[in-house]
Amino acid sequence: MENSYFLGIDGGGSNTHAVIFDASGETLGVAVTRGTNLAIYKELAVKRIVSVIKDVVNTSCLNLNNINGFGIALAGISDLNYREMLLKELDMLGISNNSIVLSDGEAAYRLLCPSGNGVLVSVGTGIICMAKNNNKIYKIAGKGHEEGDLGSGYWIGKQLFKNLLINANLVYVDNDLKDLFNIIKEKFNISDITLLNQILEDNDNLISDVASVASLLIEKAKENNDLALSIIQEATTYVADYINCIFDDLKYTKEDVIIACNGSVIKNDFYRKLLADALQFDFKNIHWIFSDLSPAYGAGLMVCDMNKIEISLTDILEKSNSV
Repeated sequence: MENSYFLGIDGGGSNTHAVIFDASGETLGVAVTRGTNLAIYKELAVKRIVSVIKDVVNTSCLNLNNINGFGIALAGISDLNYREMLLKELDMLGISNNSIVLSDGEAAYRLLCPSGNGVLVSVGTGIICMAKNNNKIYKIAGKGHEEGDLGSGYWIGKQLFKNLLINANLVYVDNDLKDLFNIIKEKFNISDITLLNQILEDNDNLISDVASVASLLIEKAKENNDLALSIIQEATTYVADYINCIFDDLKYTKEDVIIACNGSVIKNDFYRKLLADALQFDFKNIHWIFSDLSPAYGAGLMVCDMNKIEISLTDILEKSNSV
């Protein structure tokens, strides 16, 4: 399979990464676009996916018919209408027969838990906790941004917006509120609290825009802004509950555990410290593991698995640039 090529996509609520690598593990192309969660962006997500496929193929100096398999991992694939629309677009490209469409959680799990066992905690724009045991899949959270995915990056951003709107009269006199409103003013280029609602209206990128505030809020929590700290602590409490539930379901020991981490929020050291604090009474010792590679590689590797082609993650790491 010396001249075999595989394309992987990891599409979340804020960003989408696409990669092409060959059977030796060498990365030939990389492309990035905005969020492609099918349940959120719908037809726009489908258009972005088609566009990023074409972009990454162009950057690799290949043609679509050179690619042996396409792994397309997306958030929001439970939206059957737009999943069907995507499949039709893949058919029009002539690649549907060698494509698989799966969840972004599955791709991250393949990358971070290559043995097929372990616990994945993914906290970025959205959130999901996932594990496999004896080929049985366990999932907690991941129901959607407006369906109770507490503790996600979007949930964190939404809590900040909610607090600012509820306390609009205090924004210019309360130091914590003023400090947090200043980061919103700078990020979204607004001058007055009355303009805050404009960010939330008629915005194709509402989810990613709100979620993008999470990293800024975590930094303010680190600087001892009490309101920011309370929001982040509440978020980590919810995530700790998810982790406890999945370990209880699996009947795993909580003495010395390994948790695979994916997503921009949980990769933040301060956020993870607060999460560890929320878990300290239940877990004796936690080892957090990460990958420098995008889960897009996990999506591509799942295509390789289906075709019984073995490609080493070590080879990919040695021969690729991180995305």
